[in-house]
Amino acid sequence: MYRVFINFVKHGNCRNPMKRYLVLFVLSLFLNVPSAAVNTVDSLLLQLDRSLESRWFYEAEKEARIDSARQWLSSGLTPFEQYKVNKRLIELYRSYSYEPAMLYVMRNRTLAEDAGDIYKIVESQLDYSNLLSSGGMYKEAIENLAAIDRQTVPEELLSDYFLCCEQVYHHLSMYAAGTTFGEEYNDISLRYVDSLRMVVPEGSDKYFALSRIYITNPNKRLAIAMLQDMLDRLEPGTHGYAIVASTLADCYDESDPAERELRKQYLISSAISDIGSSVKEYVSLTNLAALLYAEGDVGRAYRYGTISMEDANFYNARLRRIEMSTIFPIIERAYKSELDQKNSRLKRSILMISLLAVLMLSLIIYVTRQTFILRTTRQALIRANDQLVETNRSLVVANKMKEEYLGRFLSMCSSYINRLERYQSTINNKLTAGKVEEVRIMTRSSNLISHEISEFYRSFDKAFLRIYPDFVGYFNALLRDGEQIEPKTGELLTTEMRIYALVKLGITDSASISKFLRYSPNTVYTYRHKVRAKAKNKDTFEEDIRNMGF
Repeated sequence: MYRVFINFVKHGNCRNPMKRYLVLFVLSLFLNVPSAAVNTVDSLLLQLDRSLESRWFYEAEKEARIDSARQWLSSGLTPFEQYKVNKRLIELYRSYSYEPAMLYVMRNRTLAEDAGDIYKIVESQLDYSNLLSSGGMYKEAIENLAAIDRQTVPEELLSDYFLCCEQVYHHLSMYAAGTTFGEEYNDISLRYVDSLRMVVPEGSDKYFALSRIYITNPNKRLAIAMLQDMLDRLEPGTHGYAIVASTLADCYDESDPAERELRKQYLISSAISDIGSSVKEYVSLTNLAALLYAEGDVGRAYRYGTISMEDANFYNARLRRIEMSTIFPIIERAYKSELDQKNSRLKRSILMISLLAVLMLSLIIYVTRQTFILRTTRQALIRANDQLVETNRSLVVANKMKEEYLGRFLSMCSSYINRLERYQSTINNKLTAGKVEEVRIMTRSSNLISHEISEFYRSFDKAFLRIYPDFVGYFNALLRDGEQIEPKTGELLTTEMRIYALVKLGITDSASISKFLRYSPNTVYTYRHKVRAKAKNKDTFEEDIRNMGF
């Protein structure tokens, strides 16, 4: 029956708006209660709780749409195309985040003024006023609307103009509620609703504003019928659905138990749609928190109130913060009082448990102490054993090295003795044979000595690098970048490295080094000076060599 009457009003002969509303009013008299959501309040609350838990998903989805729109701005658009993309971003940000929305509104105002397009100029000014109102800047919003010449407003924007004026004064009346100014602002708001009624096209989403005239008794049923018809045509989960459902909830009185349930249902439906569309500037969840608090559901009221306050702060919605500041402290105190009572019961339970625990504590302390003593003793034994193992390992390694180098030393000595014997035998044979000149030539030649010295140096290099395998790397690490010294092919250590290898072994004076390497002291001094000049830190270079921790 309800749909039949609605179709008659929408498509029948009632073309006069007042006749249409009258038919809706007559229809409402035949209805005991307005149509409500099929779901019960409890199931709707569970659905709302799930939506609140998934807020991050809806916000991520909205951020993805915003990012997609913003990407178009970097693709070399014309001013007209930029205006359209900015308009899309304004719609996405309008009830989500105040500051970015204002940024794109100001950009569009500049683009519209540069183009001299009266339609875009007025449209961007209306966007500016709407956003100022959402942010609680009512004085600035009214001043901006006053700057718009009513005669210059394009006909297509008249409904937007009147709705913007109505919204600003409606929000201002809520801000000044309880004062004579609040009543005055509400009267101005209703006058703009009357103007809006004359220009709003049929089926427009602005029809929700017209219901404000009829929300108060005795016309409340007419407002309910209008809003219910509009709600049936909107998709749940959209911001428009949330606005109409919230306005419909305002038609019901909390003091009446039957109406309170309907008000609660519409507030929950509105809140679910607000969350699903990632809206941060809303009133339904705030009003629902106040209603649940009045019914004694303090836990949910506190949770919803906390989320409402967080979203109001995120958006920077001054009116919503003021609304929350009147009720949220009361809810918070009640919630804390309830927590205090629970904590008191918990404390009594803990006290009883503590008395029992004290008996166990002594045993635990005793066992723990004995366990600690045993653990400490065992750890001391493990450490001592580890140290002993490490000492043994070090001794084994040291012994192996001693054996290795003792064997090498004995091998070298034996080799030198054998060579001397062969050399002595060769000279003796040549002298016996009367080859004195060949003996003279052999004793004058330095080839044999040079070869033995090379072999000696090679044996020294191998032995030193066996003890200090990373010497070359550490040595070069002490030099400046680009000044590193690398052994030639076939070499293990350069002359410079060999000098500082002796320094590492404790032979530091140039005279001793020169005897070992068969260089003059001046040559050794020159080598050392050149290497120090390449060092990162000249003053401590040789000390760093001696302190290398291999």
